[in-house]
Amino acid sequence: MIEEVQDTYVDILNTNLAAELSGLESPSGGVSLTLAAPAKYLINFEPGVTVIPSNYYPCCIVWGLNQELDDEIRTGICVTHWHDIAVVMCFLNSAGKTPTDAINAVENIQRMRSRYARAVIGVLKEHQQTDPIQMIKIENIDYSRVLHDQANKALLSFVWIKTRARERETL
Repeated sequence: MIEEVQDTYVDILNTNLAAELSGLESPSGGVSLTLAAPAKYLINFEPGVTVIPSNYYPCCIVWGLNQELDDEIRTGICVTHWHDIAVVMCFLNSAGKTPTDAINAVENIQRMRSRYARAVIGVLKEHQQTDPIQMIKIENIDYSRVLHDQANKALLSFVWIKTRARERETL
């Protein structure tokens, strides 16, 4: 069911994401960035209720959105579950002290969002045949707005990667 698929996503990302991120920190001809692996993976996320402490960043939310069920009768009954799951990477970056620092910080956030998205997608595509998952399709990538925390002089950013995973079992 969807909880088992969410757990599989967390296992795949927890095992493989750090290596994928380290390969994207210093691309040839690009700006070098430090891309830390998530400090925390969250599955039971309630919007408006769940508070993410600052020591959890960067964090990854594996959020079950929807589940559909198809069945076929052949020699047995083949049940296919389609799970819509969002992988949300959340991270903080210093906003800097001067206007130039702030501009550089926003540019770095843009680069970080792109690289985190590439890393998550690369890991999920490479390991999409992990039991119980048979296929992962990337539906949408949303680079949300950057939020400015003026009190802590930090920028908070998110990358939403909406996926559709297929789980099939024969009864």
